[in-house]
Amino acid sequence: MKRKNSKKTSWRFFSDPVLVHAAAWIAVWCIYVGLRFNSISIPLERDEGLFGYIGQVIRDGGLPYRDAIDHKPPGVYYIYAAALLLFPPTPAGVHLFLLLYNALTLMALYGVVRLARGSPSAGLLTALSYAVLSSSPQVEGFAASTEMILLLPLALSLASALLAIRWSSVVMAFASGALAAAVVWIKHTGIFFALTVFCLQLAVQQSADFQRSRQMRSSAGYAAAWLAGFFALSLGVVGYFYIRGGGDDFLYWNFIFNYYYGTGQDIVSSLPKLSASLRALCTAHPVIVGAALGCVVFGVAVRDVRGLCLLLFLVASLAAVVPGYAYPHYFAQLTPALALGAGFGLERFTNAVASARLRQGLIALCCCGVCGVPVWQDVGYYVRSSSDELSKRFFSPNPFPETIEAATYIAHNSTQRDKVFIFGSEAQILFYSRRKSASRFVLLYPLTRTIYPQHRLHQQQAWDEITQSRPTYVVVVNVFQSVLWDGKADLWLYRQLMDFVAQRYELVAAVPVAYPRGRLITHPDSNKIAKEIADYKYTIKIFRRRYDA
Repeated sequence: MKRKNSKKTSWRFFSDPVLVHAAAWIAVWCIYVGLRFNSISIPLERDEGLFGYIGQVIRDGGLPYRDAIDHKPPGVYYIYAAALLLFPPTPAGVHLFLLLYNALTLMALYGVVRLARGSPSAGLLTALSYAVLSSSPQVEGFAASTEMILLLPLALSLASALLAIRWSSVVMAFASGALAAAVVWIKHTGIFFALTVFCLQLAVQQSADFQRSRQMRSSAGYAAAWLAGFFALSLGVVGYFYIRGGGDDFLYWNFIFNYYYGTGQDIVSSLPKLSASLRALCTAHPVIVGAALGCVVFGVAVRDVRGLCLLLFLVASLAAVVPGYAYPHYFAQLTPALALGAGFGLERFTNAVASARLRQGLIALCCCGVCGVPVWQDVGYYVRSSSDELSKRFFSPNPFPETIEAATYIAHNSTQRDKVFIFGSEAQILFYSRRKSASRFVLLYPLTRTIYPQHRLHQQQAWDEITQSRPTYVVVVNVFQSVLWDGKADLWLYRQLMDFVAQRYELVAAVPVAYPRGRLITHPDSNKIAKEIADYKYTIKIFRRRYDA
């Protein structure tokens, strides 16, 4: 009798949609956290360190571009500044913030599915697909990059556009436009997504069952409200920088510099890398990619609105990926479209089975394929490898683990009043140590490449700032990827700096770049430090200003 009662209880659980739905969500969250757990302490890469440092500058009352230079839009810096209110300036702190922030994106995509008249199972399959894709090493989902950060406002913009139609609300259309503008102000290629959301809203609106005259008025009203939201936020961003006295710097580094930055990129030469990254993504996630493409093909064939919208979304996502050097983290921009396509595609596929039990088994099998294939293919990333080993795997020979050693030494041997100049682009040293840069040029390659017409002027500006602030420490990063000298630019700043260091500084520590992490070398005799690092190709050298200098 007990066995029968237990069996009835078990089947009662599976027949209760509320309990099944709750259990499915618990499983999704466990998978989401489990896939990210091993990578949460990966040392910050260069962009993360720079975003974090500029976030600290903002919290201290500074202004991006005027007080610390980068050429990304300002949104990401302010998001980092907000994150630093709750999370410490450590790799685990930044990546824990990303874990929670990206969880909101997952929930927003679930909301998009439900608003698009998808079933709860389609929403859960979308959430699961996004949980897996967004943690994938193929998109460097462990990094809090601009590509990962922009996905939340993108998903919220889509959800707001659908709510605008469902509720006949121009307020939600305005919100959708403002959120789309936020995407653009996090990464410039977000303009492809903004245009897509605008077109998707009109397409869904046109497919609604309205009378013809009302339909046209509603479409025009929603479009006007959406554009008003987009331009209101954009004008607010521009106005903010001009009001605070940083308008010219904002204009130059966001647009003029990026124009020259773009001229140094050859899309044709990046196509092999783009193709290889796409193949790697498809190979690691065949169930998700296959279901998404199947949904698009079927939708286009039967002229289904959702399939046509997904096709447009996928095309826009690819358009956002292509400009530039096709770095792996660019492909994070594909994850929402693929996840939505997989959710709808897998739902359509499993609903073709008439038997309820067989359908449940097929859903379980699909979920195992979604999660199991990528983990089986790359168990080292998800389970076995240490954080330092993963950093070297993805970013070697960049000295990202070694910057932690350098920052720890500087933090323990200085005060917050002491300034640091880094000849390189390793702003994560400043971020970890919570020290200010002696120059606003915390990113070096605008000074070391001839494609930037003002590179020599910027070297002079950096030198003036160095001599005026007299940094306590000068850090020289002997890694090409950190300096990015093109072999043509006059390295006048380097020569001036080395003469300056020879006269007033002494070598007090060094960190050779080694696998998986080089150890900090210190000694009262700088000659012995130099001797110990002589056999290493890449190093971080730390010079301290002499007390009599």
